[in-house]
Amino acid sequence: MATAKVMHGDLHERILKTSEEIKKSPDSAYLFFKRAKLYYQHEDYKKSLKDLDMSNELGNNSIEQELLYSGVYLKLKKFSHSMLYAQKVLHIEPRHVMAIKLMAQNYFTLGAYEKSALAYQDIIAYSTDHLPENYADASIAWEKLDNQVGYENAEKVIRKGIEDLGNLISLYNRLREIALNQKNYSKAILVQKEIIDIVPRKEFAFFKLSELHMLNNDETSALQSLAQSKSYINKLPQRTKNTSFIKELIENIKKTEVLLLQSN
Repeated sequence: MATAKVMHGDLHERILKTSEEIKKSPDSAYLFFKRAKLYYQHEDYKKSLKDLDMSNELGNNSIEQELLYSGVYLKLKKFSHSMLYAQKVLHIEPRHVMAIKLMAQNYFTLGAYEKSALAYQDIIAYSTDHLPENYADASIAWEKLDNQVGYENAEKVIRKGIEDLGNLISLYNRLREIALNQKNYSKAILVQKEIIDIVPRKEFAFFKLSELHMLNNDETSALQSLAQSKSYINKLPQRTKNTSFIKELIENIKKTEVLLLQSN
């Protein structure tokens, strides 16, 4: 929260400075556009839009301005306006990743999940920088279809992310989430075992596996996973065992063991 306050405070100072520059050069399209960007970052979207209009009147019609228009209108929930400006950019540059992302975000907000997913897939295909959030966003949009094709594509795009980017835990966590959302505990367990194979510290991962086995009504396997978790804790240096995270994990293991043994 403190960081956010500092960031917004800094933006406020930059807005004031740019406003002083505008007083000296009131016919500068560049300065109005500059302040529009600052207002957008400051989450003051109506003021950003007002400055964009002024910049436009003064002759600025750059692609960057069209993208900011689209972003502002998206934040103001004026989706048709937002898509219109994104499409203006795509008419000039059909593979412009930021414009496609704005379209994807609009489609998602409007509930057009398949169009959103396909747009995110285009972002993955056209981007020079492969970012894990693009795979995750595509996956979330596919899953929102709430049908078998959607679930399959949601998983497939994350697997593609793992293939492209390597064994990122965030992507495996997303795979597990997809399985859990379908109450497919067996698949979630398989994903968690993949996670265990790649993480260097395994005590928390085995505890998570025990929770999944409990959801799957497999108390024996849950107890075995807790035993594995304890085994890895025992291998830790004493200073690590004394950390609050590990102490809390030990307590959770004990409580879970009691619950499981009572139910037998």
